[in-house]
Amino acid sequence: MVGRGEFMDIHEAWVKGKSISEIARVTGRDRKTIRRLLQGGAQAERQPRQVTSKLDRFREYLLARMLGEDPVTNAEVLFDEIREQGYDGGRSILKEFMAPFREVAKNKTTERFETRPGQQAQVDWGMFKKPGRKRVQGFVMTLGWSRTMYLDFTDTQALAFFLACHERAFHYYGGVPEEILYDRTKTVWLRDDDRGDPVFHPGLLDFAGHYGYRPRLCHACRPQTKGKTENGVGYVRKNFWPRVREYRVAHDLLELRGRWLDETCNVRIHGTTGERPVDRLPREGLRAVAGVPAYRALVLERRRVARDCFVSYAGSWYSAPVEYAGREVWVRQTEDKLVISDQDQVLAEHPLAERPYERKVIRAHFESMAARRDQRLHREAQLAMARASAHLPVLHGPEVERRPLSVYEGLA
Repeated sequence: MVGRGEFMDIHEAWVKGKSISEIARVTGRDRKTIRRLLQGGAQAERQPRQVTSKLDRFREYLLARMLGEDPVTNAEVLFDEIREQGYDGGRSILKEFMAPFREVAKNKTTERFETRPGQQAQVDWGMFKKPGRKRVQGFVMTLGWSRTMYLDFTDTQALAFFLACHERAFHYYGGVPEEILYDRTKTVWLRDDDRGDPVFHPGLLDFAGHYGYRPRLCHACRPQTKGKTENGVGYVRKNFWPRVREYRVAHDLLELRGRWLDETCNVRIHGTTGERPVDRLPREGLRAVAGVPAYRALVLERRRVARDCFVSYAGSWYSAPVEYAGREVWVRQTEDKLVISDQDQVLAEHPLAERPYERKVIRAHFESMAARRDQRLHREAQLAMARASAHLPVLHGPEVERRPLSVYEGLA
């Protein structure tokens, strides 16, 4: 039989948070007896059981990292971070704590990068190559809302070709989005200023102003910021590139990629939207480009003249004056020519190459080189003769009497 004092002790232990098993061990009673004695309202007064964990003092930090602006769900990363703050527990406790929040963090990230119709497009490059063939550059632009993709191929990532791919993408879509998201490539981003704001390439800014969109940079080391296009490059690599058999240069791929865009890529049911991109495209609300003139501004780039007096540009070579070998010059591409200059002085004007690896030559550049070479060889020959004569012995012959010419005339 249980006395009143023991009965009160059992109820007090329960209210303080002790478990039925703990109370049974202390009192020596069976657990069924303890459970029967606790019936009748005492359980309603029970305080939450106080459970301590080595992870308790890091909970707020972990939640801020997992659910903050830049969600982190990698347990190894967070484990290293809290160890530096004094955590001496194991990984299993951390992973158990993180498990309920992983899906929340994933959904938060996905929702944050969804854009409204017409707001954003994303751009990225991918390098593609077949065995025994030359490497080509794949340009991918993806509209954020409709997921409509545009694909192009070039032999180089030079700014002129980069902007030309944009123009063709705008005409393929029939319009321009409000902003385009880029990686930190040299044709887009030059540096960050003193305040940490990006300094864009002036050629890209001029192009963006011409078509009326705003360039943006994705966060450094944050590929998920530009996930739509990153996934697009992967899709091209897995679905389009295996279809490619023969090609010589990038231009040879354009007919095949046109059919692939219209017959495969943009008519499939997209896994995220559940609709075909081609059906969503008219609802993007892009700003029309029908009345916008083609971009014809000059494109400026710094290039170094090689020792053989040629400048490499877009896969071809253009000659420069011999005195600029090894020096940097400005290269400007217009609609039909390439202009090489030094500050405000024009050094050479070449017609644009019609095929890769072509060499454009101005003979005067190499005539000057030949003249300089001949001068150098002449100076070297004179120097060699001077050095040789300095080491020749001086020969002394017999002295000859000197006579006036009248003596020889008399003898004649």
